[in-house]
Amino acid sequence: MKRLLVLVSVAVLGAAGTAFGQAGVNESSLLQKVDKAEAATKDPKKSGKAATWIALGEANYEATTAPTSKLFKGMDEPTMNLVLGRRDLTSETVNDMELGKASYDYLDVYLKDGIVVFWKEKKTINDGGLEKSLAAYLKAYDLDKGNASTLKKVQEGVTTLYNAYKQVGDNNYTQRSMPAAAAAFGKAYDLTKGGIIDVQDTTSGFNAGLIYAIIGDYADGEKYLSAALDDGLYKGGDTYYYLNICQTGEGKNAEAKETLMEGIKAFPMNTKLVEGLLSVYAATGEDPNTIIPIVEEAIQKDPKNPELYAGLGRVYDKLGQADKSIEAFNHALSLAPEDFGTNFNIGLMLIKQGDAANNILKDKPFTSKKAFDEDLAKVNNMYSKALAPLEKAHSLNPKDVSTVELLKNLYFRLRDESPANMDNYKKYNELLQSMQ
Repeated sequence: MKRLLVLVSVAVLGAAGTAFGQAGVNESSLLQKVDKAEAATKDPKKSGKAATWIALGEANYEATTAPTSKLFKGMDEPTMNLVLGRRDLTSETVNDMELGKASYDYLDVYLKDGIVVFWKEKKTINDGGLEKSLAAYLKAYDLDKGNASTLKKVQEGVTTLYNAYKQVGDNNYTQRSMPAAAAAFGKAYDLTKGGIIDVQDTTSGFNAGLIYAIIGDYADGEKYLSAALDDGLYKGGDTYYYLNICQTGEGKNAEAKETLMEGIKAFPMNTKLVEGLLSVYAATGEDPNTIIPIVEEAIQKDPKNPELYAGLGRVYDKLGQADKSIEAFNHALSLAPEDFGTNFNIGLMLIKQGDAANNILKDKPFTSKKAFDEDLAKVNNMYSKALAPLEKAHSLNPKDVSTVELLKNLYFRLRDESPANMDNYKKYNELLQSMQ
């Protein structure tokens, strides 16, 4: 999947409730408060009161978030030392970044240039605490949602959980813990649709859908990206594109085509939508003639996009128009000379041209060996033109077996034309055998 977007920014969660900073976390006290609140819910005299369940929601939230309640992304090191306790930084490489690490009892905090970028929890005080907190608030809501005071407290609690899930999502995404990030953003978005809080947040749904698309969970990706479209978050048409990726990943090519066409109508300048449509047409085997005007219009709007020209080359290839295909691929190559796919495709199309000429040669009657040799030389010259782009493709991706096999076959055909060709045939033959 190409050129996936960076996530939409999310708001930083501020300090909430009465949770202690890292230096003052009192685990036993926090858990005692949870135990006391849980015991109250089992008391027949108290279990029917909304306040009992609100207290359980608050206790679970506080115990769960205590180690991070005063920590936020973007905090500077002096402030971190003040609220969490001073620690000497060690160095650690994470996701190819050299970061400073401050280790605390419950978490490691990672900094870049003296600024907090994310943290990893080492020890939890209250496993599943956010889910337990939400369940308690929902129980209070069911018991007494008609009471204005109860409703306000429940809304405040659920809003706090919504912010917590967004922070968890953002923190996990930053450290590339993708499944956890997607789940947290999804939970945050779901809370906005639960009918309790009135928060206009479409970014969490988009973020969840995008990450699910990245990790290949296409069903959940489709769910949240469809919701983002329903909420009017189009991202210049990109939401349609990522939804198409999920739908094609599920084998829903017809739905993907419909999604892309709808997106192109609304955002004709978004070239990724055209690229996606090309892929869908290739997968379904539909007549690509119908897409040429769409691609050409996209090229007029974005004439320096090599992928559009490469896409047009693939369309002409489907139509059996090798000359136009090579012309389009060459235009793409002029814009992106180091692209493996374009170099490979040019070589492949030149081979197809050579194959077509060779088939004619086989069926053509000859009256002399000289005439045959002259025509054979022309055919071999067509094949030889494929060597340069395929050699370039091989240099760009030496591990690609298909390129090596094509080069081996070409040099075998041309082996008698020069000692160098024979040497290259042997080289690629040996390489292919080692790769297989």
